[in-house]
Amino acid sequence: MQKWEYLYIQAFRDQLRYINGAPIQRGANNSLPEYLNKAGEEGRKLVGVCRTDGEGPTDWKLVFKRPKG
Repeated sequence: MQKWEYLYIQAFRDQLRYINGAPIQRGANNSLPEYLNKAGEEGRKLVGVCRTDGEGPTDWKLVFKRPKG
């Protein structure tokens, strides 16, 4: 049976805020568009996205998965 590894990120507008619940360090490259490309290069597939009532109407949660192993 195929097993999966998941990645969960939260973003505000086009900036990452959290990866798997851990806050992103200030000054780090936290561009959402760049991170989306990096995730794709790592073999991750976006499987879920939702807008939340966090900081505003542009607060996003994204879930990625890739085969484990």
